[in-house]
Amino acid sequence: MIENLFDLKFYKVSPLTEKTWIASTNNDSYIIKDISIIEYSNYLKVKSLNLPIIKPVEIKKMNNHIYFLYEYRNDYSSIYDRYEGMLEAASKMVSKTKKNIPIPKMAEFKFKKIAVIANDRFTSLELKIRQIETNPIKNDMSWIYLSKYHLVLDTKLEIYKLLKKFKNYNSSIDVAVNHGNPQESHYLCNHFIGYRYIKEGHPVNDYYKIYIDMDNLDINHKKIMDKYLSDEISKRYFKLMVLYTYVLMLDIDYSYEITSRFLSITSKIVRFLNQFKEYK
Repeated sequence: MIENLFDLKFYKVSPLTEKTWIASTNNDSYIIKDISIIEYSNYLKVKSLNLPIIKPVEIKKMNNHIYFLYEYRNDYSSIYDRYEGMLEAASKMVSKTKKNIPIPKMAEFKFKKIAVIANDRFTSLELKIRQIETNPIKNDMSWIYLSKYHLVLDTKLEIYKLLKKFKNYNSSIDVAVNHGNPQESHYLCNHFIGYRYIKEGHPVNDYYKIYIDMDNLDINHKKIMDKYLSDEISKRYFKLMVLYTYVLMLDIDYSYEITSRFLSITSKIVRFLNQFKEYK
């Protein structure tokens, strides 16, 4: 069925995932995607905005399915070029769709939700670290958690300071269309891929997610982010959301996987707080 969807003579069609295929003609290669109703609806909402998101060259509907046909492209740029390319693509989306509105109730609710979830996570971590402290028998993992836990407390203090500043902020805010899931795997040749997660929100939402996706790069991230975060509110929001995301990744448990993740995330927190100490 997939072979006959479009008016092209495919000599080979191979599945990439359950709902994605690569199809080849004698001259070109294409990607065929079976997309959801939500993704199609999002596409219709923004297709006229000329956003840096790859558009399908053809769309077919068949048997209650919607299929997008994309040209297959190779991207030979470096990881560093893709990092800045993703930020530039996000910046273009902001410039084309940004508008200023009074702070909606939803924004107030979001900050309250962040505060509640962060508090629950910190309480859980605190209970676990107390169990380790009071246990007379300590192993190597115990000492790792005890030696690094002060970094969790530093993060807690920073998050609460930022939340307090947003609590006292009652002016208008900017909103823009976000890609919603701007990972390296969803970026190709200066364009994002996919419409599934698109939604309107704070302009910084894509920026902080791109940073999280690229935070393993040993570079001066602040120098890069300064190009895209020009005002005080955006810098605070960026810092809050990065730290909040890191906190959600943290856990304490006597397993190699969780302990390794704890070490990795706390190391990232140290580097982030050092590089972005001016964001406050």
